[in-house]
Order: sequence, then structure tokens, then C-alpha cells
Amino acid sequence: MVRLADLPAEMLEIQQQSMIGVSAGHLSGESLPHTMDRIEREMIVSALAKCMGSRTQTATELGISRFSLLRRMQRHGLE
Repeated sequence: MVRLADLPAEMLEIQQQSMIGVSAGHLSGESLPHTMDRIEREMIVSALAKCMGSRTQTATELGISRFSLLRRMQRHGLE
């Protein structure tokens, strides 16, 4: 069984940031679709930074196809 203490610090930090973001969205009265779009954009930006701009590596990191990443980047104005 994997315990919270067994996870790398980076994963715990990401999880905490995600929970803060979701809570903040909920508290501000943000709609679910808007919150999901914001979280998706933040995840893409974060993964792009981690992968030093490599779209192929970013897509792999996010578990989506490169084409899907490019389409989502375009939708979020991240071209």
C-alpha cells in the first residue's frame, strides 16, 4: 500500500496546489466548466515549463497525444 508519506514531495505540492485551486474556484462561485478550463490551462503551462517547451514531452507528461495538446494549447491561447 502506498501512503501519502511515500510520495515524492513534488507530487504532494502539486496535489496541494490543485486542491487550493479547486477550493478557490468553488468559493468564488466559478462554474465547473470555467474551473476545469482554468485547471487544464495551468496544467499545460506547468508541464510545458517542466519539459522546457518540448510539446512532444509535454504531451507525454500529460498523457495525451501531441495533436490533442496542440488543440488544447490553441483553445487556451498558448500557441
